[in-house]
Order: sequence, then structure tokens, then C-alpha cells
Amino acid sequence: RRPRPVRWLSQLHQDPQGRRARSRLSPGSSRPVTVAHCGPTLKGELTRTVNMTDVLTGWTFTRSIRNNAEKHIISALDAAVGYVPFPVLGTDFVGGSEFINHSVVRWAGDLDIYSRPLTPLQEERPGHHRTIESKNNHLVRRYAFHYRYDTSEEREVLGRLWDQVNVKLNSPR
Repeated sequence: RRPRPVRWLSQLHQDPQGRRARSRLSPGSSRPVTVAHCGPTLKGELTRTVNMTDVLTGWTFTRSIRNNAEKHIISALDAAVGYVPFPVLGTDFVGGSEFINHSVVRWAGDLDIYSRPLTPLQEERPGHHRTIESKNNHLVRRYAFHYRYDTSEEREVLGRLWDQVNVKLNSPR
């Protein structure tokens, strides 16, 4: 199997075939983030929640994982791509080694998903969807609070919670 070259969202306007050129204008441009369920301390292993929101539609997918290990991040991203009702065309990864690493870049390339890391300077530019990160963090804290979750039983309960929250937030009003 030949590796596919990874395309960054910043290259979309340079794509000679015009593929995916409308990713910012149509559903499919997403912003995944992780939120730590650490309580008052970051010591030890703790549950993280991956939240991926479509920038245009606001469609949200949330899943709790054991930690920020690549295999757990990729599992959550796979679940998110399978959950949304439209193709994921691109992702903007906000800082953090949990998303910006070889495994996640390879995952995006294998699925033909354009991806790019956002630098702190890009995050501060006008037009950056800072509200997406705020919404993601607020959503997780609203339903799961600021408690520490670090056991498999707690992750199982969070999983059932996110199943219900995903349905509630993504159903037509």
C-alpha cells in the first residue's frame, strides 16, 4: 500500500483538480479538541473527552477515552467520522501532541481528509473559529462537570451520557 500525501486545509485553494475546494463552504470541515476530566489535579491517568464539531453546521460528536494515547485518539476520530451524516472533508487541529503526530496525520491521509495544525498565531487571527473550542469545552463541562473521571466504570457511564447528548444536540429542533 502506497502512503498518500497529506494535504493541509491551507492548500485547498491550490488543489489543481478542485477536489474538496468547498470544504469551508459546505459541511465537513471539523474541529476536534480534547477536554481533560482531571478534577483538581492532572496527576495519574485520567479520562479525556474528544469532541469534534463541524464548523459550518455545528454538528457535534463527543466520546470519552482512556487517555491521550494515539490509539484512543484515532479510535474516537474514527467513531466521529462514522457518526456524522456527511463526509468529513477536513480537520483543523488545535495545538497538542494528541492530534499533531504521525499516526493521526497518517489516519487523515488514509481517509483522504485534509488536515492542518493551527499555530497559536493562527488561533488568534480574525475569522478563526475560536467559538468552536469554547463550545466544545462548555459542552463537556455542562454535562460532565469539572469532576475527575479515571476508571473504566466512569468512562462507561460517560459513554452512555455522550450517546444521549449527541442525539439531543444533533436532532432538529
